Amino acid sequence: MPTKVNSIEALLALALSRQGGNDAFCDLAMVQPSVAARIHKLTNLDVTGYKHSVGESAVRHILKRHGDQAVETTRGQIAITPADLLLLPQIFAEPDEVFVGNDENVVQICKRLGNDLLVLQEIRTGRKKLTLLSMWKRPLPAPVAPQQAASTAETSAGLTTPFGEQANEFYNKNIVKTMTPPQKPTSGNFTKTSNWLDWYTGPAKPRFQLPAGAVDAHCHVFGPGEQFPYAPERKYTPCDASKAQLFALRDHLGFDKNVVVQATCHGADNSAMVDALLSSNGKARGVATVKRSVTDQEIQTMHDAGVRGVRFNFVKRLVDFTPKEELLEIATRIKAWGWHVVIYFEAVDLPELWDFFTALPTTIVVDHMGRPDVSKPVDGEEFALFVKFMEQHPNVWSKVSCPERLSVSGPKALEGEQNAYLDVIPFARKIVEQFPDRVLWGTDWPHPNLKDHMPDDGLLVDFIPHIAVTKQLQQKLLVDNPTRLYWN
Repeated sequence: MPTKVNSIEALLALALSRQGGNDAFCDLAMVQPSVAARIHKLTNLDVTGYKHSVGESAVRHILKRHGDQAVETTRGQIAITPADLLLLPQIFAEPDEVFVGNDENVVQICKRLGNDLLVLQEIRTGRKKLTLLSMWKRPLPAPVAPQQAASTAETSAGLTTPFGEQANEFYNKNIVKTMTPPQKPTSGNFTKTSNWLDWYTGPAKPRFQLPAGAVDAHCHVFGPGEQFPYAPERKYTPCDASKAQLFALRDHLGFDKNVVVQATCHGADNSAMVDALLSSNGKARGVATVKRSVTDQEIQTMHDAGVRGVRFNFVKRLVDFTPKEELLEIATRIKAWGWHVVIYFEAVDLPELWDFFTALPTTIVVDHMGRPDVSKPVDGEEFALFVKFMEQHPNVWSKVSCPERLSVSGPKALEGEQNAYLDVIPFARKIVEQFPDRVLWGTDWPHPNLKDHMPDDGLLVDFIPHIAVTKQLQQKLLVDNPTRLYWN
């Protein structure tokens, strides 16, 4: 269990004395009322009563990522030193400015010290904490004369930016720009959903080497909207995520093939998904969404393109209700083509849906382990029901994907984190080890409808060896199983 220490000095000493182990942490100070007011003004989130918290692994990460002056020079920055970390209590007590970017849960706190600007990046957690993610330092423009600073200072919610107009321009160009990366477009006559999290730019190269022939068995394409319009009945409007961008990610991460799952923003118009399959040179298969009115010829055309399944979505916030008798009719029809049914539901709904699922006449693939509540015990009643579902029905498979959707306590797959989503690992590992021939894994790129954070897809790949711990299990999960289901 993480150990709490009483000072930043003690935390720094631990971080410098060992490479890993239990992640000690230190709660440094309560969030200042002026900072809470500023965050509330920017995001409407109330962080009153929150604490600033720093973890041992964050300290090590900061010193490793931002502590090399040669590297920082290429970024126009100054290396972080242990002495800078000792200034955290002072920065938290008297910040100069607070910014919130595209992800409203991520906050940047800025403090001028001499002619340098220290920037702290924190994330809001469910434990009433702002937890330090990263920290970097940049040189500011030439000092502003005191009288000029006084005449041009800006105040927001009790926070004064005492740098004057020249420095404020520096903030806008260098700080706000880094907090809010360029928005990815939504083309056509569409407006992206408010606070939409765009897919991650510049993912890391995974440390985990995928086996030859590995398949990303759950991913999507969005539009582009000007070419493949989004459905009128959609519950969200995303940024575009094209087939070319998906295939570039595939190659970067080291996958050989993709399974492209129809996104709900396109409804039952499978044109974008089918276009991706036809452009893949045989390296992609698909999962469609269809209505009762679909014709045999339309099914055959999709089959020829590479579609091998249909998806039934029971997550109420994402789709409108479809009568079960209509879904059963669809499942019965597509069985003639050897297709399977992908089902997406939440754990609390499994008892209600059990009879319907067990009546389906095809292979069934469950998305994301039925979205278990990972704050509950892995051997608890809720997850035991899902395990029983797979035990009693050998036609049921499961994707052990989307830890970024399921995790409660993280840590998140960002900033080089190699031990992401620890709370999800026991659930996914149990399914992989108990049902090794009926599991799949996928990135879920471009990660529709995430609210908390957008993961680095390279770090998501590095999650795999935590849940499939042997080469044999990795081969089944990533190569043998998806190849058998989609390419045979």
